[in-house]
Amino acid sequence: MSAGLVGLFFVSGADAASVVLGMLSCRGSLNPGRPVVILWGALTGLVAAVLLLAGGLDAVKQVAIIAAFPFLFVMIGLCVSLVKALRSEPRDEPAPRVPVAAVGDEQAPEDSVSTTGVADSEVTGRAAGAGPEPGETETLHT
Repeated sequence: MSAGLVGLFFVSGADAASVVLGMLSCRGSLNPGRPVVILWGALTGLVAAVLLLAGGLDAVKQVAIIAAFPFLFVMIGLCVSLVKALRSEPRDEPAPRVPVAAVGDEQAPEDSVSTTGVADSEVTGRAAGAGPEPGETETLHT
């Protein structure tokens, strides 16, 4: 059972690699031609077979390490770029904590917060619940 799963893993991985190599060799086409995909599959299979026959798994491991070595420099460059980008980002200050009225309270705190996150006193210039300004009458809308 496990040998079948390992075989399925290798076959599906080789198929995906062949399709990606086909896309890259066809100038980014999302649907490379079947002959191109078959050619890449045969070439990668041939290279793997030659390496296995020549030196076994050790040869395959060494070739993988040697082929991946140039990408070490790409990864270092990406890390440096990430650090530079994070340092150039503005730091957000944490939002101030606003007291919230307890459930069942009749009155809101002096500076209650509306749904927009702005204190009522900041919008009106007066404390919440202070009533109409002098000389105004309060109207009720139903």
